[in-house]
Amino acid sequence: MPSIFINHPTKIVKGTVKVPSSKSISNRALILQHLFGNEHVTISNLSEAKDTQLLIACLDQLVFHRKSVSNKYKFAFVIDAWNAGTAFRFLTALLSITPGKWLLTGDERMHQRPIKPLVDALQKLGAEISYIEKVGYPPLQIIGSELIGGSVKMETQQSSQFVNALLLIAPTFQKGLSIELEANPVSESYIENTIEVLKLFGITCYKQNNFIEVQPSKSVRNHFEIEPDWSSIAFIIEIASIADEADIIIENVSKKSIQGDFIIVELAKNYGVECVFENNNLRILKAKNLTPLKPQIFEFDFKSTPDLTQPIVAMSVAAGVDCVFKGINHLALKETDRIKALENELHKINVQFIRKNDFHVLNNSKEIEPNSSLTFNTYNDHRMAMCLAPLCLKYGQLEIKDPTVVEKSFPDFWNQLKKIGFEIQLKKQ
Repeated sequence: MPSIFINHPTKIVKGTVKVPSSKSISNRALILQHLFGNEHVTISNLSEAKDTQLLIACLDQLVFHRKSVSNKYKFAFVIDAWNAGTAFRFLTALLSITPGKWLLTGDERMHQRPIKPLVDALQKLGAEISYIEKVGYPPLQIIGSELIGGSVKMETQQSSQFVNALLLIAPTFQKGLSIELEANPVSESYIENTIEVLKLFGITCYKQNNFIEVQPSKSVRNHFEIEPDWSSIAFIIEIASIADEADIIIENVSKKSIQGDFIIVELAKNYGVECVFENNNLRILKAKNLTPLKPQIFEFDFKSTPDLTQPIVAMSVAAGVDCVFKGINHLALKETDRIKALENELHKINVQFIRKNDFHVLNNSKEIEPNSSLTFNTYNDHRMAMCLAPLCLKYGQLEIKDPTVVEKSFPDFWNQLKKIGFEIQLKKQ
């Protein structure tokens, strides 16, 4: 497994970086583009993230195979979503309305991630889906056909992607769709994100309390532009918070965003970071010699914005404050068990990340000395790599295992860090 050494010689971080466009918005836009015709809908600033490129490849495969579909469906065409959870959930819904017999699969970890709430909802709407191996988990056999829509109730405590997948195909239903959500869904900001994308495409959709309505649509707007990814910007803000001093510019970032992770702008203030919007750019500032944060200043419920958990954990570790993290239990179902991964890696710096009932406590009471020799594992998880690497600003040179995992959402992450003074070297085998 490859690894890198990362360090920052001055701990003063200045310069201009470029972040990718939103992976989550790109993936939603691609499904709608496919449904309403690639020749009629153009997308600009599409994400270069591996997940998005994988979805594009799957959609291209689907188009190719559809040309060979027979009415008798004698054999299934295989679509492999590998380790892309969003793509797998979106494709489950999409294939259920795509004529043909399909086998939707993924990697070993994907076969451990739940899919039952989405399959249950689709089956209630008339979809023909069956499990190939273990009930409730991939792989799936899907026989696609037209669905007329109607009403359905969905379990929402494991993933918002089940709801999002259904919402994206709902405009094609003759009767549209009415969804009743179970109370307090996880990652709710991503459901709101899907609703906003539908609206921006010109589809009538609204949410009131735990009810969502999507009206049928025959056409959509013919152009859609993807905004920068705030889940990625969060790691640049993390860097600023740990640095002794920071002045970082990210170009072409608007103060208006439909992404829930935009809330990092407010959370960052607790860590001495100011986000200023000027001339269509984002300027991230941290002044020199800030007063240290007070203990126990931070408590937040991440149920709606789970992708901020890892950068905020790292920011809190670097600040040396004890924190309470609520609403993160479903992180165990992501690319890896992110809770266990954080527990393992934080233990290396004598920081405890402990579950207590329905929340986790970050305990910094036994901090190690800077410049200790540290190697962090990344667990095939892009966000683990991106949250741990900036800790070199506090602890000195670090070794990061399997650094290529960042390709999943932020392919140019390491090059962008070099632009603001980080030194990165490939470890010699």
